[in-house]
Amino acid sequence: CEAGLQATSEPAISAPATIADGRALLDAGRVVDSLAVFDGLVRRKDADVAVLFHRGVALAKLRRYRDAIQDWHAIERTDPAGPLGAVSRRLAASARRLADLFTGSG
Repeated sequence: CEAGLQATSEPAISAPATIADGRALLDAGRVVDSLAVFDGLVRRKDADVAVLFHRGVALAKLRRYRDAIQDWHAIERTDPAGPLGAVSRRLAASARRLADLFTGSG
């Protein structure tokens, strides 16, 4: 298989997926599909703090707390004073506690 012809896990959307598509899927409870959209945006270099924030939410809903924390910490580093900075700090702290509960550490 040629490198450029690999299949992706992104849901079929007629136009390139947007953050609004990912949020709509997340709101509809289609967490895996929303994560695929946000991952696609990151791969296409269309990730801004909002994409990372919502991808973190999707990851946390899938109990992938450590991955969610990485996205939220990236927001803290790139836009600490922005509107999602404080929310990301709180979510990262909560996710850290949940990760400790589920992994038995802490």
